[in-house]
Formats: sequence, structure tokens, C-alpha cells
Amino acid sequence: MTHAVLVSLGPAAPGDALLAGVAALRASGATVHLLTRTPPVPALAAALNGDLVRLPSLRRAPLAVGKLRLDPNRLPGAVRLLLRRETRRLVTDADLIAAVDVAALPAAWLAARLNRHATATHGLPT
Repeated sequence: MTHAVLVSLGPAAPGDALLAGVAALRASGATVHLLTRTPPVPALAAALNGDLVRLPSLRRAPLAVGKLRLDPNRLPGAVRLLLRRETRRLVTDADLIAAVDVAALPAAWLAARLNRHATATHGLPT
């Protein structure tokens, strides 16, 4: 594996739980990019050495249909990820596309449809 793209679209900042995974990927010789709406915790930002792409936040309230609550940021965020030139290039060149939170699952799925050679996961592979 040579190029990993981690995607975070949730409201919480990517945290320390990713540190070990990023370190393991880097130790295996992979380049790692994090695509996120919220700034990661300082230790993770330092571990990424600038391989961080900030995505725009849509800031819409969740939609409620009966008991079902839908996050309007998920699918539009996934589409934006693939439409932006910089992020589309990262995704199409990736060997691994990892959704690091539940909100990023649609983005990882769409990215895997675009880049069929990449391995797409929920969370980092162990």
C-alpha cells in the first residue's frame, strides 16, 4: 500500500485514536492524507505533517422524518469530496480509502465506486 486517504465528515474532530493507525501506515511506507471538515487534535495534525485537506462544512440542521433523523451533510459532503479537483485527485490515486467516522461512509462508498482499485474500509485496517 502506498497511498492512503482518510475521510472524516462528522462533527467531532478526528482524534488521538487515529494516531497509531497513521503511524503504522507511515511505517509501512504509505503516504497518508486526511480529508476533514473539522481540525484534528494537535497530536494528529503533527503526525500528518501537513497532509491535511480541510473540507467545507455545510452547517445544516438534521432533518427529521418521524423517528428517523437524517444528517444533510453526509451525502452532499460526499459529493463535494468527489467534485473538488484536489480531493478527487487524492481519491483516484489512493490505494486505501478509509471512512474514519460514520458520517464519512457515503463518501468512502462513492470514492470506491470512482476508484475501483482502492480498498475501501470503515476505520483503519489492522
